[in-house]
Parts: sequence; structure tokens; C-alpha cells
Amino acid sequence: MLPGTGTPWLLLHGTGADEHDLVPVARELVPTAPIISPRGRVLENGMARWFERYPQGGFNLADYHFRAAELIEWIEEIQHELPGPWAMLGYSNGANIATQLLRLRPDLFAGAVLWRAMLIDPLAKVPQPIARPVLLTSGEFDPILPIEGAIELEASLRRDGAEVEFARFDAGHGLTPGDLMVTQGWIARNLGSE
Repeated sequence: MLPGTGTPWLLLHGTGADEHDLVPVARELVPTAPIISPRGRVLENGMARWFERYPQGGFNLADYHFRAAELIEWIEEIQHELPGPWAMLGYSNGANIATQLLRLRPDLFAGAVLWRAMLIDPLAKVPQPIARPVLLTSGEFDPILPIEGAIELEASLRRDGAEVEFARFDAGHGLTPGDLMVTQGWIARNLGSE
């Protein structure tokens, strides 16, 4: 946890990264904000991630829901020390778990930035309308998370009441300067100057 002022930010890294991975870019985007950056507890071939995949492909949806609920419990405990609502920044696998956190407990969050995310569970239940701003950024030529999955996620989040801004780039899975520029503008419009 890194101290600061303003809206706290929860960072959720992608597969194979760790709790340090997104901190430098978050510091560029929100230089003075408190930062909470845990490490995913699931290991896949030695790489940290947030929920299991099956070896033959596809996601373990039971684990996806279990891990999201586990994270919510942890966030509720930490928010006694660092009151929310928090903002979330997730990349790839981290963005996918962030989506489920937002569905479970939108009241804990001020909004979410989802870089390279896709719809994981089309049948996921939403106990209450999300009613939070969400930025989704995707690469048109992403070989890992095809753009169709992001389009499905956008539609699903809108149905569930989120205020979605969807930015698509002529890019693959990696982030571009465009992702950062769009994110800066989204933060300024939705969370203040930070």
C-alpha cells in the first residue's frame, strides 16, 4: 500500500506480472493517490493471476466467482483503514476480475479502468445496478483477448447499469500511448483531477 491523498486506486495486474507492475503507470496517471496493489494468488506455470484457466483452454467460472468474492472480503477489511470508494485499474486478467468486483459490490468503487478486458461469464448475476463510470480500452488486433469479447463486455456492462466509455485502438494486447491519454481524460471527467 502506498500512501497518498484523494481517491484510492486498486491495481490489478495481468497474468505473469506482480504487484509492482502497474505502479509506475498509475503514478503517471494519479501522482498523489493512495495505491493498493496486491498480487494474484493463483499460479499458472509459475505465473501469478487472479483466477484459474483450464489447461485445455477456457475459464474456471467457479474459481472466477470464488476469487472475486475472496477479493471483496479483503477489500472490505482494508477499507476500514483506507475508506472508499476506491477506483480500480486492471489490465487483462486483472481487468477481468475487476469486472466481477464491480458487479458484486459497485458501492465499494468510484469507477473502473479496464484495459484489455473481455466478458468472462455472460450469466453473472448483478445484485444491484452498477451505476458507476467504466472505461474499457481494447486493441482491434488483440490475439489474446479478441475485440469481440470486449464488445460483448461493453454491452453486458451497459445492460447492468454501468456508464461505459469504450475506446478501441489499432493495436494488439499491449498498451499504447492512446490508452494512457484516454485514461487521463476519463479520470479528469469522472474522478476529478486527482
